[in-house]
Amino acid sequence: MQILLVEDSEADAFLTQAAFETLSLPPQFTVCADGLFAIEHLQGLLREQQPLPDLLLVDINMPRMDGFELIAYLKANEDLRHLPVLVFSTSSAPQDVRRSYEAHASSYICKPVAYPDYDRVVQAVEAFWMNTARLPT
Repeated sequence: MQILLVEDSEADAFLTQAAFETLSLPPQFTVCADGLFAIEHLQGLLREQQPLPDLLLVDINMPRMDGFELIAYLKANEDLRHLPVLVFSTSSAPQDVRRSYEAHASSYICKPVAYPDYDRVVQAVEAFWMNTARLPT
């Protein structure tokens, strides 16, 4: 499985990848520091006719282009709108959750504060998104 992680915090990106590495079949990660870098990466994959990621994990609070703007771009793009987007944010604010779903995010996950809790969240993502749900190809 290929995951595009859109995260401006190097520490959070490291923790997320480290938690996924504990899985029996860890996914491959590409990390982009904000929404604009993610769009550039995805456009490059489309241009070069390379496989798109299976899943996107997107933070919402980022410089240049935040997660909400990225989701809006993805869902407006015919070639990218099918990609499952999981918002992965420290915010538990109801307005952020609602705004994410209004933008057609596939899921909203509150990023754990402590590393041990990452395992629980990653196992839940694995159980549903990697083992149960059928993803578009």
